[in-house]
Amino acid sequence: MILQRYILRELAATFLFILLVTAAVFLVGASFQVFRRLEGLGLAFLLRTMPSVMGYVLPYALLIAGGASATLVYARLSAKNELTAMRTSGIHIWKALAPAVLLGIALGLLSWWINDRVMPFSHYQKRVVIRSSIVELLQSPPAGNQLLSLENYRISYDGNEEGEMRSVFVTVLNDKGLDLQLHAKSGNVDFTTDPPQMILRQCNVKKFTTGGEGEIRTDSDTFMEEYALSLDFGEIAQRAKGPRDMSNGELAATIESGAYGRNHRRLQDARTELFSRWARSAAPLLLVLVCASVGILTRRGSKLAGLGASLPPLLLYFVLSMFGEGAGGGGGISPFAGAFLADAALGVVALGLVATILRQ
Repeated sequence: MILQRYILRELAATFLFILLVTAAVFLVGASFQVFRRLEGLGLAFLLRTMPSVMGYVLPYALLIAGGASATLVYARLSAKNELTAMRTSGIHIWKALAPAVLLGIALGLLSWWINDRVMPFSHYQKRVVIRSSIVELLQSPPAGNQLLSLENYRISYDGNEEGEMRSVFVTVLNDKGLDLQLHAKSGNVDFTTDPPQMILRQCNVKKFTTGGEGEIRTDSDTFMEEYALSLDFGEIAQRAKGPRDMSNGELAATIESGAYGRNHRRLQDARTELFSRWARSAAPLLLVLVCASVGILTRRGSKLAGLGASLPPLLLYFVLSMFGEGAGGGGGISPFAGAFLADAALGVVALGLVATILRQ
């Protein structure tokens, strides 16, 4: 027990340090990615979105921190012959691996809760913040080139003079694809009407139809001195939840209720999202076992070498995870198989590595 507490203490300290560093890097990167898409919203908007961004980058930071800490700790133990001394003393190697298993189970339970509660809430709140911020921005458009996306509308303009947008380009989408393209010399949004209207002056209006096989046809191309486009944003804080905004229970109930009807693509996306959450909850235990085994076999005492040894398992997981989720959502394979593809690969690798360690 003293030995296991010692290893667990080392794992916990290393894990917390790597988690803080990784989460900080992810938070800054994800926040500025949002900021680059919506530059005109300013620093205040960036600060408002940071808590929501943290909610859905945390599971990936947990995986990286768990895998890297297991590799570092067990590589150091192996390099200093502490594991060899344990075997010589008659202590089974499983007792040395028990703290890693405990860490993996704890991270799995934490990941389940984050994927079930924190990530959906954070994703939904981020969308609400972005929606409300863009609506505020349209009331007083900032200067400079801007590109704004909200609901089915993509709005860009090249400048602002006395509250009026110049060289405005608007794309309107519908359920099938492209619906309207509008290019106007100037425009502004009138929020006194319900719904708000975008008044476009000297506007070229193109109307499109999307065919059954995805081909886009131009129905009409006209010029109008003034065109009023209704901006139906709906209630900002009462937006219908998508699959990523729902808890596991809500998502499973929605799938079972047949709410997606005959929309096979949306049903595939919903199933892939649900199964991927289950798979991400099982991944920490498998990843920690693989990385701990890699650390024991590499026998590298330096931190840099340990971090390098942890990269292949992490890259294997993330590449297969992205491929599996993409293939499952796209209909290439079943959503269940796509979601658990990375876990299955990690399980096979973990089994082989642990068997190798036991035979030594």
